[in-house]
Amino acid sequence: MRRVSNAPAPNTPAVAAPVTAAGSTPPPARGRPPIAAHPAHQAASPTVRLRNSGLPAGLRMARRSNGAPAATAVTSAAARPLLPSSSSLIRSMFACRPPPRAMGDLPAQIERTPYRLSGPHIGAGYGVLSMREGSSRWSGTWQACRMTLISTHDGRTLDLRITGAEDGPVLLFHHGTPGSVLPRSAMVRQAAERGIRLVTYSRAGYGDSSRRPGRSVAAIADDVVTILDHLGAEKAMTAGWSGGGPHALATGALLPDRITGVLSIAGVAPYDAEGLDFLAGMGEGNIEEFGAALGGETTLRPMLDGMQQELKNATPEAILSELSSLLPEVDRAQITAESGEEMAANFREALKNGVDGWTDDDLAFTRPWGFDLTSIRVPVFVWQGSADLMVPFAHGQWLAANVAGATAHLLDGEGHLSVGVGAMPQMLDELLATY
Repeated sequence: MRRVSNAPAPNTPAVAAPVTAAGSTPPPARGRPPIAAHPAHQAASPTVRLRNSGLPAGLRMARRSNGAPAATAVTSAAARPLLPSSSSLIRSMFACRPPPRAMGDLPAQIERTPYRLSGPHIGAGYGVLSMREGSSRWSGTWQACRMTLISTHDGRTLDLRITGAEDGPVLLFHHGTPGSVLPRSAMVRQAAERGIRLVTYSRAGYGDSSRRPGRSVAAIADDVVTILDHLGAEKAMTAGWSGGGPHALATGALLPDRITGVLSIAGVAPYDAEGLDFLAGMGEGNIEEFGAALGGETTLRPMLDGMQQELKNATPEAILSELSSLLPEVDRAQITAESGEEMAANFREALKNGVDGWTDDDLAFTRPWGFDLTSIRVPVFVWQGSADLMVPFAHGQWLAANVAGATAHLLDGEGHLSVGVGAMPQMLDELLATY
């Protein structure tokens, strides 16, 4: 057990009692349901002594009735306790509502690190603390969200997040490969501005979602029904980025009575698509990965296990290095401090329990998808950039030509990441028009 102590600022009273994340459940804030303890929090019991000077501006230390200190937004009574990790960094897993967006001082030894509160929590939040070694300033972003673990009809667990607007049209987003439940803050902001309720989840085998061995792309329809039924949503829009693209298309094809429109952003085409050379134009890393997938799980998993070690503790700099063969300059320019931290946090969340989801995605992509793309009858919007090295331009061209009635946005010079950044407002407006 590692103990970290932050020196108090002048005239700032210290909190004497340590914060202990030993699996205990704090009393709920007034008017809110209790937080259910999550196994990830019970696995370790670090003890950290925190002081007011170690908190971002807009937060203060308060003492609960049971004597436990808690980080509280000055503007909010809905507080949750800090749950620091035992690493050399302080992973500040706390949540409050409304979320502050502020700058403040932190001790210089705190480095850049993500924070998030996992599990079935209501009114929670997540974000990224950003601080380089030697600095004394903290910066970060917060997103308020509702976090839920739900059960499927076959007894699996799905990790679900609801962000954006409090109520309104539902947009179900399918993350990339690998990826997780954590949404992109830019998409959250754009959805909220349009009154869209953004729903994200970790696909089977990623993060806290249970594995579904042998799943096909089409199998996602069952989980989508479970999610929409849980939300009480009769209909929804759906979108997928990269490896999420095929799953969004499957959702539109197999659930025409529930899905109003489909958005595919840099989405993969079928491996056996007629007239498409699936690997042509891909970066070296993806060629090797799909080559291993063709050999089955025994060939693929050892490769992904090695990549997991690099990505599960990734920094933005490490991502650039690990994905060097897959990122053209236009995509490298998109990895800013904020987006880079979000990408790193997403990889960590996705791979924290292993590579089951990543393995099953790759295997599913190289096998028959389990549905007919020509059967899609809802509006489909295909966005693809010509500079994409992860999912080559030819994939978008093939989808645009072979999905009936697809609206194509084939953009010259855009990459795998950049294609969705500037165009996100237009993408969401197109989808919203189908609802």
